[in-house]
Amino acid sequence: MEVPESPIPGDPKGRIEQQVIGEGKARIFRDGTMVEATWRKGAGFAQLRFYAADGSEILMNPGAVWIAAIPSMDNLTVEGGI
Repeated sequence: MEVPESPIPGDPKGRIEQQVIGEGKARIFRDGTMVEATWRKGAGFAQLRFYAADGSEILMNPGAVWIAAIPSMDNLTVEGGI
């Protein structure tokens, strides 16, 4: 999922803050396919949800789910059988 990020001012360790409230682009990799999607999260307590281009919610398969937050989809390279 693509999220805006910026350095935390004055942080001696150079950490960043990611804006995970709102919405942005995402790519979902599930069952051997990739789906262009949009992520949405309305508030800090709200559940993160993903939506397909037609507006339908993309449900995750049961089990472990890995989510990576990156500042730009330009940083994501997809290779192989997807």
